[in-house]
Amino acid sequence: MKNFKYILLFTILLTCCRVDVVAQEDSSDVVNKLLKVKNPEGVDFWLCFMKNFKEPKTITTSNALHLELFITGDEDANVVIEAKNIGLKEELFVPARTIKSIKIDPKAQIQSSEILEKSAAVHITSDNPISVYGLNRRFQTTDTYLGLPKRVLGNDYRVMCYSVSDGLMAQFAIVATENNTIVKIDPAANTTIFPDKEENRKMHSKGEIFQIRMNKGDVYQVASRFESGDCDLTGTKISANKKIAVFSGHQCAYVPKKVIACNHLVEQLPPLPSWGKHFYLGMLKPRSKYTYRVLANEDSTKVFEDAKLTRILKSGQFFEKTIEKNVQVSADKPILVSQYSQGFRNGDSIGDPMMLLISPTQQFLRKYRFATPINGSWKHYVNVVVPTNSISTMRLDGRGIDTVLFERLGLSRYSIAYLRIPFGTHVIEGAMPFGMYSYGFGYGADAFDAYGTMGGQSFMDYEPARDTLEPMAEALYEKEIMQIIFRDDRVDDTGIKNIKILDAVGIRAVVPVIEEGSPQVSMNVRPVNPSAPGRMIIEATDIALNTSVFTLCYVKDRKTKLFDFELNEGAEEQCLPEPGWDLGLFGKMSVFMHSADFSSSGKIVSKGKFSDAIGFGGYGGIILSRYVKPNLTLSGRLSFENYGGVISAPDSSLSQIREDTTGKLLPYQESRDLELKGIFMHIGFSAEWYYKEHLYLLGGLNFSLALSKSVDYYQKILIPDDITFANGSRVRVPDDAPDSFDNIKTLRLGIFAGAGFSYPIYHRVTAFAEGIFGYHFGSLISDGDWGMSQLSFVIGAKYNL
Repeated sequence: MKNFKYILLFTILLTCCRVDVVAQEDSSDVVNKLLKVKNPEGVDFWLCFMKNFKEPKTITTSNALHLELFITGDEDANVVIEAKNIGLKEELFVPARTIKSIKIDPKAQIQSSEILEKSAAVHITSDNPISVYGLNRRFQTTDTYLGLPKRVLGNDYRVMCYSVSDGLMAQFAIVATENNTIVKIDPAANTTIFPDKEENRKMHSKGEIFQIRMNKGDVYQVASRFESGDCDLTGTKISANKKIAVFSGHQCAYVPKKVIACNHLVEQLPPLPSWGKHFYLGMLKPRSKYTYRVLANEDSTKVFEDAKLTRILKSGQFFEKTIEKNVQVSADKPILVSQYSQGFRNGDSIGDPMMLLISPTQQFLRKYRFATPINGSWKHYVNVVVPTNSISTMRLDGRGIDTVLFERLGLSRYSIAYLRIPFGTHVIEGAMPFGMYSYGFGYGADAFDAYGTMGGQSFMDYEPARDTLEPMAEALYEKEIMQIIFRDDRVDDTGIKNIKILDAVGIRAVVPVIEEGSPQVSMNVRPVNPSAPGRMIIEATDIALNTSVFTLCYVKDRKTKLFDFELNEGAEEQCLPEPGWDLGLFGKMSVFMHSADFSSSGKIVSKGKFSDAIGFGGYGGIILSRYVKPNLTLSGRLSFENYGGVISAPDSSLSQIREDTTGKLLPYQESRDLELKGIFMHIGFSAEWYYKEHLYLLGGLNFSLALSKSVDYYQKILIPDDITFANGSRVRVPDDAPDSFDNIKTLRLGIFAGAGFSYPIYHRVTAFAEGIFGYHFGSLISDGDWGMSQLSFVIGAKYNL
């Protein structure tokens, strides 16, 4: 039991979920506004309130029953609430994205067992889709449920309840949505009649199938019989010829059976077609443990806990377990899974029992709207179960969720985060469907109190399809151990049947014992020699005999020079690491060898021929390269260079000049000197062939583009030695010297070849040095013969992207 001084904590327990899909076409304007995917929003609800605890002989303020409905929607809605047997009919307007609460007369509670209560249902209709929640509260025993609209209801159900506690019993209730509804009930425990003064009524025994006829709005509640044997109705099968709503739970349950204190449990059940095969349960922070149940509908249902077979259940059978960890629960046939918070005397003295129905992964949604129930001495949480590769897209109230808060759920493809949230209304969304459960625990004045609810789910009818998908595989390091995880855990997957090692060289592994149908199988691998390469080819087969083949390579990374594993699909004869792209910077120093044979070009005029010369230049650029074969790399290079060197054209004949002091005639000769001052851009494409681990030969094509055609052009006195120009220097710029040399060709083609050396200096960083000879085809100028070649020394570093 618990102190409900602030029992109104549940009056705002609203978890509203939506799916962003297209409106469904129909002749009705109302139906036009419903969503194609069956989510918990709707326009027609049939609800009830089951018996809560014990009816006191004298009703006081402290023990009075409080029934309440909460309604919300994304659009303005005109809502009608009607309960014929108590004379209730109320119309109200619910503004978009607000919450309206409506108190219901306690007479709406169904107190009887195995007695048809005519027109006892609470019927809710709306002109726009809404979400509805019910609150059933007494002093120290409260619970809420998410109401399901008629359009998601079904004809077949199985009940999830709990065991007897101090004379309080498991129970379920059926609501008919149409006249002449025939319901068959196969009870999982002996039932009772209450009140027992009714004539022509009899209790039913476990396994005694009986049927009832119901009309629209009728409610039929069934409670288990109090006796020394099994009193749990979990597993009871209910079938009808028309759609019905089914509620199940407990008058006030201890969880586990003998742990104080009790609490009313109630959930509206999903129909059998919306059950699933893959579920994820997380710890309820900050509690130390929790209880969960798994219920089967078909015989020989294999149930796996964290990919290990834990039970084989018969039709209608369930098992219960208390654990202290996150868990993946899966089965080879559809199941129903519930999670329970335990009574406060379970050892951690936090909270009280509550019941959550866990959503199967195929019913996950992309967006949920929810609200915490009360401000004050409470800690509010949501557990979020997200596909691991979608974590970065998660948003809470429009802000990204810190990815470090997520932890992987075992060997699965999902991760979980426990988010502490403040009081108020919240929206959580992501790019891929995910599961969400909200809950909270009181402390201080609100100690030993708790709430919890499924965030919502879709209710698409799950019709198992033939498994045509091959098993998947993933390689990862887990606690410094290399693992391969084989998966067959999608919606219609049948599970792993067999793992075979087809070939292994340099790698060893032992295939674990496989329980056929396991959703995941983990296999540890290791190299025979950590310094030698290896390869393993593995075949995975599922129950449906779909087969996939994978190659595990153990190879040395060309950049880090460290050995590592790499897993690829298919059977590969050779194991090659994925090279990626290398992006680098380099500096370049060059010796330019000019070969000139012209006298005049454009505005350049000399009295002799320009001849050969040698000069030095520099600068550098960037390089982008990629390995394409074990010893072959292709590269693209972009560099900027200046062409060093001065070509000179001495006068072809000597003249004479008279010496000023002696008047003597002396031989006189000048030259015209030309030096390129512009910048040239080189675009090169090359191939590098590694003939040894760090040594390679290279060669390729080069395109030279003149970005600037500026030159220095000047006269120089060669002889005699003691003569100068009027400026006092032996060198001068002629009056007709051009600023630029327009006859330089803009684009030229060349080739280059050389040798290089590379060496890793840091993780993914490699230094390299090259000696390259380059030859430029044709003449540098358009009206003369000016050839050039260069010998370059390159040094730089590359980063593997």
